[in-house]
Amino acid sequence: MVTQYTHLAARIRRRLKQRLRADDTLALPKSFPQAARELTLIAQKNFRSGRYARLRFHQQTNPKLTPTRYLDQLLDYWLDEIERWDRLCHGDRETFDMLRRHFEHAANAMLYRGQSYRLDEAQDFAQRALIQIVRVGYPFDVPFDGWALLILKRMIWLDGRSHDLLDHNSTSLDAPHLQGVAQDPLPIADPLAELFFCAVEERDLLLRALRRLTPRYAKLIALISEGWSDEEIARYFNTSRANVQTLRHRARVQLLKITLSA
Repeated sequence: MVTQYTHLAARIRRRLKQRLRADDTLALPKSFPQAARELTLIAQKNFRSGRYARLRFHQQTNPKLTPTRYLDQLLDYWLDEIERWDRLCHGDRETFDMLRRHFEHAANAMLYRGQSYRLDEAQDFAQRALIQIVRVGYPFDVPFDGWALLILKRMIWLDGRSHDLLDHNSTSLDAPHLQGVAQDPLPIADPLAELFFCAVEERDLLLRALRRLTPRYAKLIALISEGWSDEEIARYFNTSRANVQTLRHRARVQLLKITLSA
């Protein structure tokens, strides 16, 4: 079984040695024993949590995402991102500020709805998302930028201050203009990989959360996602528009509690 610690550790050491022999210009950011130990702990966590199984199930590619291919993928992202991740976890101010600015840009694009929008909302979401990212821990099997932005996106979508994002299509994270100011796209290294990861993670998260919602709230969210208006939903539930808005708020609160407790 690949999740057995000794088997997994040996496999990772072997893949590391093969990578070093194949590329004599490759320099590990840490000593070989330390790198192997860190990679083993990360892989063990991802296998045991079911993360690998979810990615493999949803990733309809040829060839399949076998455990060996998954470990190679993990190794690639670890080599690319471990130094930035370590700096972030150790409170490096430059790394922290750079990511915070990217988050504020993304939150601006998602939250902007007109006069009710406030800049301090985007700053607050950016700060909270940074704390959440360090608390959860980067899994090193998907692009860091896409993974981090997805955490921010979930936080905004599930928050009651998000100006009824359940009623609107998500604003592009690369919105060309915001309040008349030109914005540069976020530096996502692999947009296709980021989009795939968002689809996999959001679908898995929502399916599990919706199964735990009360039937009335689950049906409400399903109708909203299908584009039903408040008037149509009110007729469906035989209630008023004002009550639909109350139900929507309660559904969001329950969904937020379920998601954060997952």
